Amino acid sequence: MRTSLSRQYSLHPFSHFRAAHRGAHRAASHPRQERSEGSTQPDGALAGGSSLIRRGVAVARCAGFRGGLYERPARCLRAIGGPAGSVAQSLPNVPPPALVQQQWIKAPSGPLPSDRLSRFIGAGAWAAIVSGLALVISFLMEWLAVPHERLGSEAFLTSSYLVSSGLRLLSIFLLPWALIGIYKRQSRAAGTFGLWAFVVAFLGAVLTVGNTWAEVFVWPTLAQVDPDMMPGSVTDMSAYLVAGLNLSFPLFGIGLILFGVATFRAGVYPRWASVLLIVSIPVTMFLDLTPGTFQESIGQILLGIAVVALGWHALRRAPSSTSS
Repeated sequence: MRTSLSRQYSLHPFSHFRAAHRGAHRAASHPRQERSEGSTQPDGALAGGSSLIRRGVAVARCAGFRGGLYERPARCLRAIGGPAGSVAQSLPNVPPPALVQQQWIKAPSGPLPSDRLSRFIGAGAWAAIVSGLALVISFLMEWLAVPHERLGSEAFLTSSYLVSSGLRLLSIFLLPWALIGIYKRQSRAAGTFGLWAFVVAFLGAVLTVGNTWAEVFVWPTLAQVDPDMMPGSVTDMSAYLVAGLNLSFPLFGIGLILFGVATFRAGVYPRWASVLLIVSIPVTMFLDLTPGTFQESIGQILLGIAVVALGWHALRRAPSSTSS
């Protein structure tokens, strides 16, 4: 927004037009008075008034751009003709450029907060790619590199497990942001059902971050302090832990299934990626979850591939304004 700081000068662009029009009207309606004042050519007064009208219209058009007469000099001077100083002197009530610059308060030239938010949401497509790749690599290492069968609970203290669990934490940490970026491209096509499916999947992903954090920091601690606790099922540890797992994992799985169905119905992304997202959850839940086995890893690997595919197609569908 720009605010005029002086009442002496009228900087509204149509004020020049009105002033020039009044001068031309006076010259046309009182030709004798113009002659008595020394003007021997009343038509010249009309021509001068018409010239002022044309310049007033040109100033109004220039002020229609961002800024006033002196903020877009190249485009405005081509429309009006002549340097800015001569144009200002030929128009009534127009101050010199230096005074105009002092009287206008310019708006900041940086991006608006809404633009930053849009770019952040658009970057969720990149987060989806990184999240999916990290999840795939993590469970490939869990299956092929982490020696669960050979070391038992001591495997939680190995460097391969720390790298695998760290990648898993990175993946789940980025997943809520990834869901936002994926949902943005299909928000209109997905409708109300897609919105609520996104909300459930988002909340489930946020809750799952806590469990993944425990895999990185809590499980190695328990393996070091009380190794006999780790070979058994984690549901035997505490009723509070059981309640937390029963809340986070079902919500996460149901949310991803609903989000996959909404994505399939919207048709914005390839449907094979939506099917892969839907299938990965039952595969993860109903196969053997023994650490280090193929059955434990395959469902999570399919989930990671689906998230990567959705993020990649979200990038391809991104408008140029978002990427710039």
